[in-house]
Amino acid sequence: MQNIYNIIYLIKKNVLRFINFFRYIYLELLFRLKRNEIPKYKFYSNEELFENLIKYKKSLTRFGDGEIRWISQTNKKSFQENSELLSQYLIKCIDYKNENLIIGIPDVFDILRKYKLTSRIFWRIHLKNYRVIWMYYFCNKYTFANSLITRPYMINKNKDTNIFEMWKKVWNNRKVIIIEGDKTFFGVGNDLLSNSANISRIIAPSENAFNQYERILDFALSLPKDDYLFLAALGPTASILASELSKRGLQCIDIGHLDLEYEWMIRKVKKRINIPGKYNNESYLKYIEPNFNRNDILEYQKSIIIKIL
Repeated sequence: MQNIYNIIYLIKKNVLRFINFFRYIYLELLFRLKRNEIPKYKFYSNEELFENLIKYKKSLTRFGDGEIRWISQTNKKSFQENSELLSQYLIKCIDYKNENLIIGIPDVFDILRKYKLTSRIFWRIHLKNYRVIWMYYFCNKYTFANSLITRPYMINKNKDTNIFEMWKKVWNNRKVIIIEGDKTFFGVGNDLLSNSANISRIIAPSENAFNQYERILDFALSLPKDDYLFLAALGPTASILASELSKRGLQCIDIGHLDLEYEWMIRKVKKRINIPGKYNNESYLKYIEPNFNRNDILEYQKSIIIKIL
């Protein structure tokens, strides 16, 4: 009986692959018909980006499919509700005159060879629907970071785990302040941040954090002046914080899903799975109760300097 189930599973799996392959071919043809209309965006290499983050201590704000949907107020059933104010703040982040800030957009406007088939399908559908908005707001005279630099594992065909080592160099011996949701637990239970000098945390809501944006910003600006590195894992609010704090001479990186990607890399999984204690807005369950050891919990609680909920 088990053999029959295995055969049925393999048939379904191969049929799905077959369907996805031809779906991608169709979407890719549609994209190429419009390709001449899409600007040629310039991107920093990974080495150039990390040099800017480490040597010149620049901030990074990132835009992806979610930010574009929040700008257009079409992000339905999301962990952050749409609003005109959120849209305006995100648009304000696209500040080419701010020399302390690097803007990240996904490098999906050309050939997508390095990404897995499911990711290629996703981005071709997204560009089909939102290409005009990207073209309207993002100037091809500017050099961008690849906003997917915080997703180095799951969506890539060739898992470049060296990216995690490059990220670790960013906070090496730095005093880190994490701005995160109350269910994020960034870096807890793994060694992603183990080489930092110190970790402090500003805890905000995991959902609709933008409602507390002004309070979060005011508190961050009220901290004693020091060579802090802010890591913001807070959806579109992180993008806005990175832009605004950079204007005040502070380094802030919109760090996104890097911690989840690190957890998946450690486990060598091929599909996204829920990690206990780590909120994942892209998962059906979103959150599973944590099972961290006692020392991790104590260290996490000691690192919290304020909760803004």
